[in-house]
Order: sequence, then C-alpha cells, then structure tokens
Amino acid sequence: MPINTLYHLIDDVARSPRLLEIADQFLTIADYLHFLFNGVAVIEESLASTTQIYNPRKGAWFDRLIETFGFPRHTFPRIVPSGTRLGPLLPEVSAETDADALEVIATCSHDTGSAVAAVPATGLSRGSINCRSARQRCPPRSLDFARDDRQRVAGSGARL
Repeated sequence: MPINTLYHLIDDVARSPRLLEIADQFLTIADYLHFLFNGVAVIEESLASTTQIYNPRKGAWFDRLIETFGFPRHTFPRIVPSGTRLGPLLPEVSAETDADALEVIATCSHDTGSAVAAVPATGLSRGSINCRSARQRCPPRSLDFARDDRQRVAGSGARL
C-alpha cells in the first residue's frame, strides 16, 4: 500500500539522499516516544508489521527489501513484542516529571491492534476480524476464539 512506511522511506531518500548518511535509527513515531522516555531504540512488532519492510514469516526485518532499496541495515533496530519492558525512565525525564519509579513498556502501537486489545470482549468479537483486516501480529489472546464462534459466523452469512 502506498501509505506504508516503505514508500515514504523511498520517497524521502529520493528527495534527500543525504538522509541515509546522517540517520542513526529508523523509528516509528510511537517507538520514537519510547526512545525519548528511556533511550531504548526498538520497534514494537504490531507497528513494524505495517511498514512493508517486516517479514511476518521470520518475525524480523525483511533484509532483502532493505538491501534492494539501499537502506543501511544498521538503522533498523530490534523488533520487540507488545508488552516488552524497555526499562526505567531516563533520569532527566524522571527529574522533570517527578515520576521516579515508572517503567517504559512497548505498547501495541498499531491503531487497529490497540483498539481491539482495548475491547473488553472474548471470542469472535475480539480478534478474528482484526487479524484478517489489519494483517498484523495480534496479541496472543486475540487469536483465541472458539470453533463454535467460527461456525456461527459461517452459518449467518457474515463474511470474515
């Protein structure tokens, strides 16, 4: 999809090739916020899955695409699952906010994934529709819907 990160990176580099020389890290906005809070540069998996540079079979960056488009591999940080503890706030952030004992957690950053994870539901209404529409790695509990839910939907004529 042209709105995905891959196309934005290609366009950014075409307009300003020097970006590749000066870039230290590639971070999505949500992950950049995590970085500002605790200095750890990682990308949360649900958001990495929307970049078109993510290989869902390997759960890692798609190195062949990175190489094909000439992006420096070292700028793509480690991918972590939702809920990964990234560590404490940076001392300067703690001092400025008076929030001493807070820990930064990699949240499910993809908007659809976050919305589905927030719904207090089980079964079909939770994850089966999300996983087919967002094409991302969903929180494990959202994949857990009962066989009779699938049969009920199939019998109703609804499309998944």
